[in-house]
Amino acid sequence: MASPLDDAVRYLPDGLSERGLATLYAQLSRLDQNFEFYSAIEFDFLLQGDVLSGVSHYAFLPDGSVRVAKARVMLLSNTCDMSSENVRHDEVMVSVAPIMRVSRWMDSLRDRGIKPAQIEDKAKAARLQRLTNVVYLPAAGDIEESFVLLDKIQSIPISLLPNLQEARTAVLSQAGQWMLVTKLSMHFSRQLERVARG
Repeated sequence: MASPLDDAVRYLPDGLSERGLATLYAQLSRLDQNFEFYSAIEFDFLLQGDVLSGVSHYAFLPDGSVRVAKARVMLLSNTCDMSSENVRHDEVMVSVAPIMRVSRWMDSLRDRGIKPAQIEDKAKAARLQRLTNVVYLPAAGDIEESFVLLDKIQSIPISLLPNLQEARTAVLSQAGQWMLVTKLSMHFSRQLERVARG
């Protein structure tokens, strides 16, 4: 007899359930070979997936203190939610995730005593978009090979974002934005917890 969990999985999109995850990973790993990840079009408004530099980000340290630093981040809020055309009665908040160069990410693992072979395996999986807590950003032009850290997302007032034209360093292409939405779904919505909630 099927469990309630098995029955519930039938209603999920394949990519969010275990049965479709292997196929999804295989498709994601091929995407960077088939499309431009970034757009060459210039926009005068904020878009989901924009890479901005000089944004205040809060790091929570082991001793409980908080350090504020200017960081490179990716905007994760929906484009329409950040639009200035929408009338709001509350302050608009935007969700951002910090971006770390792959080389620095690997150095941080090395500093924590992770073995080189394990670091290489983890980096390879991340580059193939197989880690659910990072989005891999390929190098292009002035953009270094980097990871968007989805487990360090924060929301900040939109008024604290720096000047768009000065701060924006990349805009995702249409396919790049689809990749981002897929990775966000994998990070927040995959149903592999195996807990029967009743």
